[in-house]
Amino acid sequence: MKKLIFVLTLGLVLGLVSSAFATEPLLSVILNTIYGAVNYVPILDSSDQLWNSTTAGNAYAEAKFASWPQTFGYIDSALVFHALMGPVTGSNYLYGSPSASFSAILGTFQLADQAKKNATTTYTWGSLPSYNTDGLDHMRTYRITGNASKPANVIGDYVIGWEDTLGGGDKDYQDFVVQIHGLAPVPEPTSMLLLGMGILGLLGIKRRKVI
Repeated sequence: MKKLIFVLTLGLVLGLVSSAFATEPLLSVILNTIYGAVNYVPILDSSDQLWNSTTAGNAYAEAKFASWPQTFGYIDSALVFHALMGPVTGSNYLYGSPSASFSAILGTFQLADQAKKNATTTYTWGSLPSYNTDGLDHMRTYRITGNASKPANVIGDYVIGWEDTLGGGDKDYQDFVVQIHGLAPVPEPTSMLLLGMGILGLLGIKRRKVI
């Protein structure tokens, strides 16, 4: 009897989850649902093209709204793709969270998503638009900055939303949503801000000396 009640309850919960997204949600809805609307900030497209490894890391598949299997990884300086997590299958889910751990990665690299369309066609999209076959940007990047009402948020982690279709598809960037720990853009946006403030400060000092 208890087992039957558990199965019925589980079925009800799954039904509620699936009915909440009868159609594909926008990336903003996905991020707000998982992380909370006030707990993340976008990273400029010009600032998320090259990355480095700050430590051993982790990758989590937080959402997937694409039918094609997706493999998250990186592209090294020799333009070779290395898988870090996947292939991740299934579709239309949040909090799926297949995950993987990986060692620190040497040097500077691109992040990448490899989408297997069929037995003969696989697309590999890098964080550098110039690398991609269609010359387009296939990813959007966000940084987790808070945990208000979302205590599980890891502040400082990055979240990547991928568009997996040649030509940009529907440009929804929620085909594959990955949270990463231990990787950061080069230079990291905070470092760029501090560098900019430092340069402005130096210019101010020089101007005062001239006056």
